[in-house]
Amino acid sequence: MKKIIKHICMTLVAAIIATMIVPSMPLAADDGKIIYDLNGNLYEFGEKSDYSIDTKIPANKIEGATELGSLSISGDISKTYTKDKYTAYEIEDEGLFSLSYKYDNYLANAADTKWHLESDSSKKIIVDDKEIDLDKKIGKGVILLQTSLDGKSWVTNPAFVKTDLSGDHSFKKNKAINNIQLVNGCYYRVIVAYKTAKANKGSFDITDITSTKMPDTEYKKYAEVYSFYASYKDTDNEVTGEKYYFAVGPKGKYTSKTKKNNYSGSEKVDAKDPHYGWDLGEFCLSGYTDIGDSDDVFLKSVGDKIKLTFYLNYDIEKLNKNKDLKIENDEKGSDEGFQITSHNMGRGELIIKHTDSENKSTIMQYSDYLAALASPSADTTIQLFEEGDYEVHLDYAITEDGIVDSTTYYRTAFSFRIRNSNCMVYLFDTVSGNELQNKDITENGFRIDTAMSSYPKITIKKEVLNDSATGMTADTRFNRSATDGEEFSDEGIYTVTAVNRFNDQLKTEKMIYVGSNSIMTAYIKHYNENTKEYEYSIEELNRLVNEEHAEIQSNGDIVIPAVHEESIEDSSSESRSVSEKAVSAAEPAVKSEPNKDGSEQISLMRYIPYAAGGGMIIVIMIIVISSKKRKNNKE
Repeated sequence: MKKIIKHICMTLVAAIIATMIVPSMPLAADDGKIIYDLNGNLYEFGEKSDYSIDTKIPANKIEGATELGSLSISGDISKTYTKDKYTAYEIEDEGLFSLSYKYDNYLANAADTKWHLESDSSKKIIVDDKEIDLDKKIGKGVILLQTSLDGKSWVTNPAFVKTDLSGDHSFKKNKAINNIQLVNGCYYRVIVAYKTAKANKGSFDITDITSTKMPDTEYKKYAEVYSFYASYKDTDNEVTGEKYYFAVGPKGKYTSKTKKNNYSGSEKVDAKDPHYGWDLGEFCLSGYTDIGDSDDVFLKSVGDKIKLTFYLNYDIEKLNKNKDLKIENDEKGSDEGFQITSHNMGRGELIIKHTDSENKSTIMQYSDYLAALASPSADTTIQLFEEGDYEVHLDYAITEDGIVDSTTYYRTAFSFRIRNSNCMVYLFDTVSGNELQNKDITENGFRIDTAMSSYPKITIKKEVLNDSATGMTADTRFNRSATDGEEFSDEGIYTVTAVNRFNDQLKTEKMIYVGSNSIMTAYIKHYNENTKEYEYSIEELNRLVNEEHAEIQSNGDIVIPAVHEESIEDSSSESRSVSEKAVSAAEPAVKSEPNKDGSEQISLMRYIPYAAGGGMIIVIMIIVISSKKRKNNKE
């Protein structure tokens, strides 16, 4: 009986532990992405109270779901950890994540006599004494996303506010969540606020009128707050190495005043302009290896992460230290240069257009960009992983307070190019698909692949053998440009050269022989990489084969047959020189033949006469010794 009770207790303990662990364990979504449920804090307020959240005051913990729903994060999450008391998520490079609020209909469908959702006409939420003004009434619930680069100054983008909540809601990657946040490391805060009510029927006791309760309705307000941190790996590392700057403001050459809020045209910033004489900040390009032959070309090596960082000089509410100058919220801005139609740009919009080597373009927009910085201490970085051409626009408006407020519009525009500096070219067998190394031999042909770089200048030279009176001679058939993916299968020696278009000192050269001709095989095999010369000419190889009966093996090695000592003494100095290059003529040549498994065996046929002679001598010695022993025994 004791054993049974002990077993039951152990089972219950295990079940309790499992219950505690499972909610914190990540799940896998249908697309293979990892999902984590987010924990938060639940704040409760009275009927007449504001949604006034004080994050410094302890609140009820949310672990899992509330009566209204639950929040989860999913995406390219590589690990979790803790940063500044926040749960933190490390996102894989170039990856993103999304946030999903799973709505529970319980409160929405509850009876009036139960706690149920009640529409709220309020348009305000307060967090740590800072108001968040909403464009619409909260209704039956609001969900909003805030971001911060320092965990102190929080920004609410109106585009990511959903009022009158009635179902599931998501903050999707590439919109609410973008790589500019993750490159810099970003704090995220999701707030869900709603009002509930419960009707009380009341009661009447004729015997005790004082205990009578009139029908009434109770009200409560709630705010769910979820906070966390997310970033790419190594975001806290300082920018090092070479840097290139683009000024944002009239003191530099990249900023101009534009026509209204379509940010087109270019006008001079004169002394009467509120932007005259000071710069808003500067962009800094870093992480590259070198600059090309022009200032707008930046070369990167494998592993380099080029970053574009913006350094803000002033508080956007007090530009140039003037309380009457601020960055204006442009609710109907457009960018004519990039053909972007009217939309809410917020307080400054950063637009980056990337064009690849195939002339395919993508545009990245970062609305409310300057508000994300909030103050000069919070710089933002954009990580640029790919080669290509980049065009950058920062569109912003400045309002000068006065008797009549005036707003002026500005555009900072610059461009640059990113190219790989390693300038590699890869060659692959067209049949097996195996990569071919320099001086390899294939009978199938090869394909050019510049997967690591789309911009090298590729040239290819083809040489073939022609019959002549003196034997086989090399002849160049073409020397021209080549393209990525091009294939070559005709017999010949091909020299493929990749040169960096922006630094001709960076180049790669590879030589491949297509075919099975033994002379050509030996010719390419004995190419000296250091001297850039062939050790044997075609004529010399012909003479070795025809006059000295040299044998060229399948891998290009040259074997000179053994000759008598007298022949060596009578040979010409030229012949002696050639013999020294291959195998010493004073030693018997050993022929190496390939086995079926690719290994080599040494042919001993030439040693048979020597072995036979040695064997005869040994036999004679044995007979002599044996006869002597018999003679001694008889005596």
